[in-house]
Amino acid sequence: MFSRPLLRHWLTRTKITDKEVREE
Repeated sequence: MFSRPLLRHWLTRTKITDKEVREE
C-alpha cells in the first residue's frame, strides 16, 4: 500500500512527465 505523501508525489511526477512528453 502506498502512503498518501508518496502516492501524491508519484501522481505529481506522472503529470509533469506526461506534460513534458506532450509539449515535446
